[in-house]
Amino acid sequence: MYFSKKCVKITIVTKDQLEKSDSFLAQGGICVLRDEKDYDAFYEDTMKAGHYENNPDSVRIMINSSKEVISDLISFGVQFEKDGEKFNYTREGAHSKPRILFHKDETGKEITSHLLESARSRSNITLIENFTMVDLIVDDNVCTGIIGHDQNGNYTAIAADYTVLATGGIGGLFKHSTNYRHLTGDALALALKYDINLQHIDYIQIHPTTLYTKKHSREFLISESVRGEGAILLNSKGERFVNELLPRDVVANAIFEEMKKIINIFQIIVIIICNLLIVSFVFTMLRNIVNHGNVIGTIGCLIVITAILLYRKYNKNKKIRLASKLILIFAGIFAVYCAIVSSFMLSGMMNTPQTAFSSGTDGTYEPETVIVLGCKTINGHPSVMLAARLDKAAEYLEENP
Repeated sequence: MYFSKKCVKITIVTKDQLEKSDSFLAQGGICVLRDEKDYDAFYEDTMKAGHYENNPDSVRIMINSSKEVISDLISFGVQFEKDGEKFNYTREGAHSKPRILFHKDETGKEITSHLLESARSRSNITLIENFTMVDLIVDDNVCTGIIGHDQNGNYTAIAADYTVLATGGIGGLFKHSTNYRHLTGDALALALKYDINLQHIDYIQIHPTTLYTKKHSREFLISESVRGEGAILLNSKGERFVNELLPRDVVANAIFEEMKKIINIFQIIVIIICNLLIVSFVFTMLRNIVNHGNVIGTIGCLIVITAILLYRKYNKNKKIRLASKLILIFAGIFAVYCAIVSSFMLSGMMNTPQTAFSSGTDGTYEPETVIVLGCKTINGHPSVMLAARLDKAAEYLEENP
């Protein structure tokens, strides 16, 4: 939207700091129509990526206005990578040819920082940070502003002739996400509350590849632009299993299918081992109980019986099923211990039937799908974007060992 510098007063509120937005985090670039010869391919790539559910008029407007948008951004001071006097284009997922302009591996930061600088310089624009919108002010089905609170819990009403809801996505709701945690779809919730029309809310932008971490925090993104520069995806066998430049949903589903294969094999092995150990465990416990009155054996039998009953009765409940499996795994370990204890007892080498025993396991299974970074060169030099992303990845690993 374009407004005169003086004709309209604008107030922008944000839930956190202005720099903490998804726009700032964007690593890849921005697509642009390079020339008229590329129009048909550009249009088809876009429609195909959207499963042809896109609004054709919107796609045409996006493509035809792309050069003008790039010119506007350059006028604000945005600098895109160049090879001499010409722009340096790269590829991203779903694009059949290079048509992406970028700035190192932080295009979002480059664009948003210059736009913010321009907004801060304008007297008719007020920027409010750390303000959480909690409701709309509605009178006779007409929105006249919003209600929210600051970081100290102080509530304020902000009146407006026009209210624009642009609160980002819902990545903060998920356990694993490259988004900031405060992005929780607040505007979507209010839109549903007041029957504001929403479209395609089941479409959630995702990134198939991130740097894996056990921490519950924003994950380090491995952008699809890296795959555009030559990175490939390999499964646990070192096999390439998908065209890395297909649309994100296709790549993500392919990765998920590989993960399921590994997990299924793991589960089968665990079940087989557990079943074998349970048989040994039960016979060992019964022998200890009959021959020696072993209290530990009695408790062990009760644990196994309880786990089996829980698993059979509540096998549709994922949490109970998982808990039962963990108990059975513990029982298997316990069986080995008891077998050793029993052998000592029966041979007269151990005087007491009770001894302390402890066991701990991480319990985490990490799928072995990996990303391998391949690097192509531009005029004999490594790709600027890929080199920058590798440096950032190294810094991240140093800070999060």
